[in-house]
Amino acid sequence: MRNVVRTLDNGQPISLDEFFDEQTAKAYSVAAKKGFAENSKEFNCPEPDPKEYDLKSWAITHNRGRWLAAASLNEMRGGCAFTYRTDLALPMRVTGEESKAALWPIIAAKVPHLSDF
Repeated sequence: MRNVVRTLDNGQPISLDEFFDEQTAKAYSVAAKKGFAENSKEFNCPEPDPKEYDLKSWAITHNRGRWLAAASLNEMRGGCAFTYRTDLALPMRVTGEESKAALWPIIAAKVPHLSDF
């Protein structure tokens, strides 16, 4: 089992490198390492082998007005599965809307404890 992103017609899993340049693998790797570190605070899981990172195993997340790609490693299932966002902002052709990140400082200043909008 793994998380994948597909087209609406349930086509083949989409690889992250279809949207981004050669920095995709690096951003995915960084997110996977951070996600593992966060997950390790609660669960004692084996560290994922970076050779096994698959740019088709990802999820879409929303943070501070932006849609982002997230490394999603769940081959180990249960508590060892985790998702951690990258800094790769998804294009409008994927999300259907433009990023609202520029509005974050304005809205966050008005709404205490805001985590997203």
